[in-house]
Amino acid sequence: EYHVTDVDHARDFHTLGGWPVLVSLLSDALHYPSTGLDDDINSSAATALLTDEDRGIVDEIQSAAAWAIGSAVKNHEEFHSWALEDLSQAFDPPAPKPVTAVSLLLANIEAYNTDDASSSLSTAAQSKRQKCLYAIASLVRANPTAAQQFLELNGPAILGTSLDRIMSANGDISPADAKFASKVLGLGEDLLGDVLINDNSNGGANTAGNKQLIESLTTQSWCHSAVALVSKGRSMQVRERSLNAMQSMAPFCQFSQGDRKAVQEIGAELHDGGSDGSLADLEPEIKAEFVQLVNSILQEMDKAGQQ
Repeated sequence: EYHVTDVDHARDFHTLGGWPVLVSLLSDALHYPSTGLDDDINSSAATALLTDEDRGIVDEIQSAAAWAIGSAVKNHEEFHSWALEDLSQAFDPPAPKPVTAVSLLLANIEAYNTDDASSSLSTAAQSKRQKCLYAIASLVRANPTAAQQFLELNGPAILGTSLDRIMSANGDISPADAKFASKVLGLGEDLLGDVLINDNSNGGANTAGNKQLIESLTTQSWCHSAVALVSKGRSMQVRERSLNAMQSMAPFCQFSQGDRKAVQEIGAELHDGGSDGSLADLEPEIKAEFVQLVNSILQEMDKAGQQ
């Protein structure tokens, strides 16, 4: 991971054929004993052959692979095409349908959207989930073609389901879940920004695709989760990231009166200090930024409600 952060090292790594090997590590099938089930590179039957200890080791390997993938392409426009490379031939036997870094990363996150998987994630699983999201964000940010594939692979819906499961949990949200959810919302905010920038610079090119992406990132799952995380979050960074995401989503979300009330309560907490005093301890300059952000969100909610 350290070496591929260097642009020349990353380029050489890809030229020498390291990219397909690295991405293939994200497939569970690569780590499991052969079952003869060649039609599914993420076979649940193969998964059952692993002990919990082995599963933890695989999660650690896949977490490291996702981290390296994200670091290799982050902030390097030259490498954006790597997100779309079909790596089906990297498997033996070859996968029956196209396999890309984006599709495998999404599959790893989707695996945690089941009732059994999401109830109690190990430390290794939490790390892998976070690193997979980091890699997806690195691949699709400022990369319209990859963002379109992300949409076609139901990426927004998969992440929306993750948000729903976290927000519907009984009791407080764990710090790991809150961090992951806030990062998901941050990715949504960035993709919305990319769409609006592309629309303005390209004279509305690919308007249909952009509209579909906006709609998929401002469903009830996404919009409600942003509100819920601001209310339930304990970290100031998490709450601020959620508010920023909400501001970007507000023109496209159908917020309820309950959602508006929740935002108003954040404003009241800023003025009153709240029950735990967390917002009261903010520096005046930072508190002023929070107040401005809350007011902006309320204005956008009012505009959307009048349309």
